[in-house]
Amino acid sequence: MGGPYCVYPGRLTLRTAALVSFVVLLWMVVDEAPGSVGKVNIFSVAEKEASTPLVAGDHRRSTPAMETFLSDVQEHTKTPNDGKTAIDGESAELQQEFHQRHAHLLRECQRLNITKSSFPPSYWRRGNEVNVPEHLRMCVPNKVGSSSWKKNVKPKVENIVPGGQRNVEAIIVRHPLSRLTSAYRDKYLSGEPISNYDDEWRSTTQSGETWSQRWFSYWLPALISKGVIQPTEKFTKMLDLSVDAYNFLVRKIDISSPDDLQISVATELYGDIILQTGLGMIYNGRFVALLQASVYGFNNRDKLMEQFGNASFTFQDFLRHVVWTHNLGMMDRHWMTFTEDCEPCRRKYQYILRLENIAPEFNYLLQQVLGYPDTIPFSLTHRSKHHANKSDLHFYNDVPKDIMNTVLNIYKHDIQLFSYNEKIV
Repeated sequence: MGGPYCVYPGRLTLRTAALVSFVVLLWMVVDEAPGSVGKVNIFSVAEKEASTPLVAGDHRRSTPAMETFLSDVQEHTKTPNDGKTAIDGESAELQQEFHQRHAHLLRECQRLNITKSSFPPSYWRRGNEVNVPEHLRMCVPNKVGSSSWKKNVKPKVENIVPGGQRNVEAIIVRHPLSRLTSAYRDKYLSGEPISNYDDEWRSTTQSGETWSQRWFSYWLPALISKGVIQPTEKFTKMLDLSVDAYNFLVRKIDISSPDDLQISVATELYGDIILQTGLGMIYNGRFVALLQASVYGFNNRDKLMEQFGNASFTFQDFLRHVVWTHNLGMMDRHWMTFTEDCEPCRRKYQYILRLENIAPEFNYLLQQVLGYPDTIPFSLTHRSKHHANKSDLHFYNDVPKDIMNTVLNIYKHDIQLFSYNEKIV
């Protein structure tokens, strides 16, 4: 079977690097049931990422970067609605709530001293942005209504020119612990055997991913983190070389406009495959290294798919996997932190919307702020099957304290910046 990647003849050129910035990595996987040999499909590794752990400095010190950030934000931000439109009681409450959330975000960013230097290159972050040109720029992370925006909202707003404020920036968030249960329900089938991920399941959940795509992206890495499958030397070496290539590219190459000489030097050092992976980590996220190592790192992958094709994952398995990917610095975009994914202490978000109250908050933003004439419902697209009657709290009932504390530590900035409680109620 051929290698699951897009082969570039000869050395990577500037043109090739530009193509990589849009498509990044194309890799071929068997689009059949585990253990069988079938036709080969190609899919793009798009809109997934993970990050290195965030580093926050001493909150008692104020840095020039932070002072500039606060000054820019306060200058840029207008009071919600600006008093130009008469608003009812509910809208007045939302206006006050938005103001309080924004003020809290500014205070916490300053207290935590989260500055621009805390973050790696951000080219991949463009994948979770939604835009109404000249009016709205909004970060909608995965598992926080991104599918609903693309399928239900975007078609209704893209052909309407709003008449309200311009250049508004917003973000949608949800309780981090609730977001984790959503990712588990979706990507790990709420603990059901992965063999259940068939055509009926994909139709019900509106998933476009094949069984094999899920295997390499989620299930094989989770089996490795669980200790069921031992990483091979090839797997480990691929991870290490990819990280080296990523760090080299970040330090030595102007990624926004790489020239042929730069790419030639990098190709000589790492070869085409590792270089592709390093570029993919920059343009699509560091998770790409884990994905490529999962694809390339096992010579017996068909046998593994057949042997573990009926595997299942408990919620504790999933949380341990989240911790494992965090420690690698390769968290998937479906559970990476908002702090890293949307950079709330770097961007100038005037409006922080919560998924828990999305309908009225979204319509306030569209009508009272942007000036859309009609109500546009933000109907949520649920991408999980079965167990819908189980609350988020149900999943955490039996989680050991050590795992829970580790998870809370990973998401502590999300909880602090957006005023969430550490407990799900």
